[in-house]
Amino acid sequence: MSGQSPYVYFSDLNGDGIADLIRYSQTSGTVNVHLAPEQCHLTDLLSEVGMAVDENPEQSGFAAIVKYEYVPSSNYLNGILPFVVQTVSRETLRVLTPVKADTDIHSKA
Repeated sequence: MSGQSPYVYFSDLNGDGIADLIRYSQTSGTVNVHLAPEQCHLTDLLSEVGMAVDENPEQSGFAAIVKYEYVPSSNYLNGILPFVVQTVSRETLRVLTPVKADTDIHSKA
């Protein structure tokens, strides 16, 4: 069957929580594997949320930012999950005020 397009699959082959590319050519019978670099930036994860601490931040001057950091579930001993997922490893809440610029009031790892 000439002219067939190769099949493309995504799977986490090395357990780092990032999808790797698998390409199979039915014509030649070859399989090519491309592992995503470990430094790959995950763009589908929530990294930061801004919010008002009260209903009227313009008058009180209080607002907050919550930042999230992630690690793959393969970093933990886990016999339940059938595949690697990104888990929140750190959550940091910063309250911003006009008087004091950035103040870390809460950090949980």
